[in-house]
Amino acid sequence: MFHFLVTAQDPETQQAVFTPALLLAEANLLIVAGYDTSSATLSSLFWYLTHTPRAYAKLAAEIRSTFARPEDVAHGPKLASCKYLRACLDETLRISAPGPSEFEREVLAAGAVIDGEFYPGGTIVGTPSWALFRNELTFGDASTFRPERWIPSQGPDSLNTEDDVLRLRRGFHPFQKGAGMCLGVNIAYLQMSVTVARTLLRMDVRIAPGNTLGGGSEKLGWGQRDPRQYVLRDAFIAERDGPMVQFKRRV
Repeated sequence: MFHFLVTAQDPETQQAVFTPALLLAEANLLIVAGYDTSSATLSSLFWYLTHTPRAYAKLAAEIRSTFARPEDVAHGPKLASCKYLRACLDETLRISAPGPSEFEREVLAAGAVIDGEFYPGGTIVGTPSWALFRNELTFGDASTFRPERWIPSQGPDSLNTEDDVLRLRRGFHPFQKGAGMCLGVNIAYLQMSVTVARTLLRMDVRIAPGNTLGGGSEKLGWGQRDPRQYVLRDAFIAERDGPMVQFKRRV
């Protein structure tokens, strides 16, 4: 991507489009948007997988029954068929949003009514992803890592109908929505899907015995006390510690 920015030329003057200062700004954006968010999501995913044996076993079985070799894991119909892998990524983006803070919006001059309250023009508003995606009125067991919530099921004992999943997706926008939606959404899903699938195809993974790095603790204070939750620190992009996991090559 950066190659095309560096070599971009004005068709009339043949001069470089981007100055060094603009290239630096673009580089910062690409690193934050294209690296930090993905690494935070993968850290969260492996934390929850190693703390949720049922989900780990189900995901590993799907990947290992779909692909024979790591080289086979690539963009295409096989990877797209891994519905549980996509559900695990969506559930991680929900429960550990890599951009947990609000994206600010300015109310237009005429003002706006939001949730029954009037806000005059010029007011800066926003909804933090962390709060929106943990809304129990929408997600029910919002603090539970449960990828199955994103997959419609059939029969009288169905946990999620098509309508249930559609309702959840209406309140789930980890890459934002509309004109401000992340342009790299498809690249991000592909990058993370390939990384997780190739890793679990080649290796088994577990949390390092006795290690709690990344989890909640009483000493961390309000909102960070639950040891079942992966703790994120809001710095616009999520900061975090751990997890400390062990990988073992599969025979």
